[in-house]
Amino acid sequence: MRDVEVVQPNAFDLLLWDICVKGGCCGGPASHVTDLLPSNGIVTAAEFASLVIQAEGGGGNEEWLAAKFVERMGSSSMPAQALVQNLAQPFDVDAD
Repeated sequence: MRDVEVVQPNAFDLLLWDICVKGGCCGGPASHVTDLLPSNGIVTAAEFASLVIQAEGGGGNEEWLAAKFVERMGSSSMPAQALVQNLAQPFDVDAD
């Protein structure tokens, strides 16, 4: 018998998935939007969209990115501390 921990994505994980898979904004060669986010304060949807485009090295649909932020995060602004990926990994526990 094995126990497996299921790791659920949070809203920010789903946002990053949307903008990468559906929008092609997966980060540039040297940075990712998560590298550019402030560590505190409030991040607006427009600021997030601008940071995504900056990480991409330019180009992109800021309106679409901002709309995805609002859709996934449920608000047009969020505390920076809420914009954190769930990096937990599932693991198997051997039964004795």
